[in-house]
Amino acid sequence: MNPPWTPGEERGYILRTMRGVVSFHPVGLDFFNETIAPLIRDGNVDLDPFLDRAIAARRAAARARRFTRALEAILEAARPPRIEPIVPKPSSAADLVRTSVGLLRSPRTVLQGIKTRLDQFDRRLDEISRIVLEKVEPELHLFGRPYLITESAPGAVADLVRRYREAHSATALDNLATEQLIVLSPKLAALEPRDAPLCVDLEYRGEVSREVRGISEITDAVRKGKSWTSPAGEPRSALDALRSEVPWMALRAHARAAPFWLARDVDGLATMCRATEIAPPAFLTTAARLFLGAGSMASEVAGSLQPEIEGPRALGGFVAPESVADLIDFLTTQGARIIRAASRHGQGAAAALVLKKIRECAVYAQRSGSGYLEGSGLLPPDLEAED
Repeated sequence: MNPPWTPGEERGYILRTMRGVVSFHPVGLDFFNETIAPLIRDGNVDLDPFLDRAIAARRAAARARRFTRALEAILEAARPPRIEPIVPKPSSAADLVRTSVGLLRSPRTVLQGIKTRLDQFDRRLDEISRIVLEKVEPELHLFGRPYLITESAPGAVADLVRRYREAHSATALDNLATEQLIVLSPKLAALEPRDAPLCVDLEYRGEVSREVRGISEITDAVRKGKSWTSPAGEPRSALDALRSEVPWMALRAHARAAPFWLARDVDGLATMCRATEIAPPAFLTTAARLFLGAGSMASEVAGSLQPEIEGPRALGGFVAPESVADLIDFLTTQGARIIRAASRHGQGAAAALVLKKIRECAVYAQRSGSGYLEGSGLLPPDLEAED
């Protein structure tokens, strides 16, 4: 991959405008060993346990999403109105002269225009709107984290993710979301959640099953020497699809049933390190280990994997479960250096937010015995339904 900077000129550039979604996953090796590997080897796997987890995960995410949607509506309503110009923009020099003369002859037009704009700026927001504007960080509270979580410490965030996953009723999920609103302000406890249409569980179950079975369709076509037709109807080399599509399809399946973090228009940790002239840590590798159980096709699946995100549907850096503690230490010792480098290009706050999400993901991964994995082009099911 070409680096997002020119050596010797923009080496400090951290966050490139990839114009897409990058995700950070606490990734379970058992899922890849017990579900993905058999799908690649021979397609012989019972998907029912996974599909049950995917249904439960979507329900929990959608339930919490009702509260973030309410916060989003308040933020949208609280945006300052668009201010129209007092007079239209002149189309020519002559028009500019005529407009200027007209304003001099009729100063009331100018004064009335100024008064109207001051009145618009002086709109009085209600107390709840002011609280939401002051307290809510949209790229963290409404988009970046799984569920609605407003805690600040990574350990507290990890604990909330676990509690959301273990909640077994709509009431328990609502209570968790309300608790998080109260962290911002007790006055938000009365916030009314906003519902949105969601397809029925049976329909969603069939959709996810077809997606995951697509992995075995590709590998079966490889074994038979046939081409593979994508869901969009595009015929492709099955071997090419095995290398380029199967890893991402596997991560997408994992994301259907497990929480993950999100960021917009950024890159993964390896690229951030290189941009800061920090050697990426040795434990940050490709995701090849996830596919070791795929038998004779393991090397083909893993052959195109890189530790840097290379496109809109890709896997990036992977950290094995036994090295996640090292990842947390690395973020502690080198994070400030990355942020300082980004600050020189006006992106310090953005870099700090990305590193915060990576740290939260890593802390949750450590507590759950998972690895860490980066990807691109994925949304959680509750957001995907609205995309």
